[in-house]
Amino acid sequence: MQTLPQHSFQIVRTSYKSGDLTYEEPGYKLIVNLEGSAKRKFDWIACDLAFKKWTEPRGEFITDAHREKILQRLAEWSERQKVRIGFSPPLDLEKFARDAKASGWTVEKRDGGVTAFRSPVRRSIADQFRSLFGMQKRKSDQPTEPHSPELDESS
Repeated sequence: MQTLPQHSFQIVRTSYKSGDLTYEEPGYKLIVNLEGSAKRKFDWIACDLAFKKWTEPRGEFITDAHREKILQRLAEWSERQKVRIGFSPPLDLEKFARDAKASGWTVEKRDGGVTAFRSPVRRSIADQFRSLFGMQKRKSDQPTEPHSPELDESS
């Protein structure tokens, strides 16, 4: 009778919204970064590319067959633990930047490969409605100078 090699999974929270999934089997370790999911369907999400190379021994490729075995084990483990983990391809930063620009964000590429995103100028809901309907601000909506009583020169 053939026995499966010993293996284990563990999730360790690294911040309020992220964690590390660690998979270990004799001689090998894989650490996958997890992010808290914004979708109700999953508790955690991870990039599917994380299952291409071992963390230890560093950089050694995981064969397709072994990757499938690990993912099957993970599915069984997560079901027993009642943890829902979703996997997706990596985010395309160029597409994300184009979408952000189209939504009014300022996108700036900086030295060192850093891309900075600044949100659009925020306007009050009243200003947004005025703009939408081509209305002007009323005088009563305009900021006024602080009132200061004039000096009484008769004293």
